[in-house]
Amino acid sequence: MKALEAIRDKHAVSLVSDTRRLEVITSEDQLWIRDTWVPLAVAAGLKFSAVVMASRGLGKFTVEEVLRQVGDRAFVTRTFDSLADALKWVGDN
Repeated sequence: MKALEAIRDKHAVSLVSDTRRLEVITSEDQLWIRDTWVPLAVAAGLKFSAVVMASRGLGKFTVEEVLRQVGDRAFVTRTFDSLADALKWVGDN
């Protein structure tokens, strides 16, 4: 919810999410992200999402599953191996 507040407060159209240390997202949280967070983010004006991914592991798998569920229906999402690349892409959009 803090990210949503920041999007609203800053009138941001882009978000960078660094998930490299994420270990797991529960099924319930995946559904909440898809059904609640994403619509709220779109309503707040989000248009671009850059996701920095771990190179391997359960966290990578979990994030990939969430991204499959969300897709590019709501906003354009790209994945990156480095924070620098994600920030550059967001800056270019």
